[in-house]
Amino acid sequence: MILTMTDILADKATTESPTRVPARPPVAPMPICTGLPQGELRTWRLSAGQTLVLTGWKGHAWVTMEGDLGDYVLEPGSSLDFVGPGLLVLQALEAGVVYDWNHGA
Repeated sequence: MILTMTDILADKATTESPTRVPARPPVAPMPICTGLPQGELRTWRLSAGQTLVLTGWKGHAWVTMEGDLGDYVLEPGSSLDFVGPGLLVLQALEAGVVYDWNHGA
């Protein structure tokens, strides 16, 4: 008799009880953290009413938003909130800029 993988798995399923894993409490989503070399760009296209929050962890980055008359510097420990519509651009002003972003409420 030749056994197939389906036969083996079916036999295993009937002879073994499933492993139970304790439930974990829900966890808030972690922000996305990334690093950029000097001069590198990161862009986001925000739709109308969409919010994006940038938080600086290391180094300095230049930030500008389409339709916003100001330019900004994202520094370690600071956060900047932007609301669309428009193109948001972040550029690393030095090597090893680390920042994170998340969509606001």
